Amino acid sequence: MIGFVGLGAMGSGMSKNILKATGSLLVSDLSRARKDELAEAGATIVDNKQIAEKCDIIFLSLPGPKQVREVVGADLVPNGKAGQWILDLSTVDSTTNLDMYEAAKAKGINYVDLPVSGGAHGAAAGTLSIMAGATEEELAEVMPYVRHIGKTFNFIGKRGGGSTMKLINNFMSSCHKFIAAEALVMADHLDVDLNTFLDVISNSSGMSRALTEKIPKIKSRNIEPGFTINLVLKDMELIMDMCREKGIPNYSASLALQWYRMAQARGYGLKDSSSIFRLMRELPKQDN
Repeated sequence: MIGFVGLGAMGSGMSKNILKATGSLLVSDLSRARKDELAEAGATIVDNKQIAEKCDIIFLSLPGPKQVREVVGADLVPNGKAGQWILDLSTVDSTTNLDMYEAAKAKGINYVDLPVSGGAHGAAAGTLSIMAGATEEELAEVMPYVRHIGKTFNFIGKRGGGSTMKLINNFMSSCHKFIAAEALVMADHLDVDLNTFLDVISNSSGMSRALTEKIPKIKSRNIEPGFTINLVLKDMELIMDMCREKGIPNYSASLALQWYRMAQARGYGLKDSSSIFRLMRELPKQDN
């Protein structure tokens, strides 16, 4: 039996793909509406304890380290069984992964960090990029199920390695958006048309996937999430913690973080990460 804990923007799409491929799935979430949606698709609604007791493979897609520690440490491991798999798709820090790995290992449970990238659209389409904190050989038993949620697989080879790569990726993506927003402000102030700016950059070396994915939202000024500013901040704070712990320089991370904090303070916390473009374009033009 397979279980899935966490039916948010990412978890909803991934769980539906697993359900479609396998025909049955036990799911758990705090949201009644999300559970009802999966029940309508054919999933069975249970609580975390029942998932731990009944499932051989458990997928997690949770907001952050606090939730992972609570669910794994208080629900899954105490009620789990030897030989079980906990596949953690959440974006958390490697310290959390290693702590959960040790707690699970003590009971004979296999815990692997398996963070994903590709957004809610990739989760729904089953085309996510997956960064595994394990070797391909270690995951051979569960790969037939993991393949239902992703298309690209990278095996980092050690616990916590998947999350480390995911945080580095999210740092780069968030900074790319910040830089693109700053560039758009330059274009605004120099009276370059928005569509012209986007058309030129889309076919030039300044382009990035982070900008490509946000072009429709920038053009329509639609800032409904998507990946929220609050989630960007959660990931950026994790990056800063990692850099402080390891003594790693983080100049651009520090700068971008302040702008995302400003976006949150201006009321964009629950809006899409593309809100950074709106925030920066609100800056008044300066007279020479």
